[in-house]
Amino acid sequence: MVFDFVTRPRNWVGTHPVTEDVRFSGGDARATTGDEFVETIGGGGQPGFDVRWRVTVHEIDRLWVIETDALGDPDVSCRIQYEFEPDGTGTMFRRHMTISYPAAESTGRAYRVPPKGASDPDVHDRYIETVKRRLESP
Repeated sequence: MVFDFVTRPRNWVGTHPVTEDVRFSGGDARATTGDEFVETIGGGGQPGFDVRWRVTVHEIDRLWVIETDALGDPDVSCRIQYEFEPDGTGTMFRRHMTISYPAAESTGRAYRVPPKGASDPDVHDRYIETVKRRLESP
């Protein structure tokens, strides 16, 4: 149930605090390996920007990974890994986000930082709690 909800990008709007919009050609379907979708990220008083995500791993009820090579800046990459594990009558749901600035040290270039909430652990916790509430509501 958790895997099914999280892997449907359109469910992110109203669930993740920094997701303003999602465009996915698959409509309300799950995004599977090779699929791409665009998320508009905003918040923290900064203007929103589009991120094109690509699903790189889709293992039903176990693991879902999305990646981008341009998180608000063409040289900033991001990988988000969602892990799902049966836990009694429920599911343990973990979300790991890694942001990389590969050219930062060699060029000294300044990068656009993602919105304040995009990488804030509190925002991730709120997202997971919101998913839980939405799935448990009648």
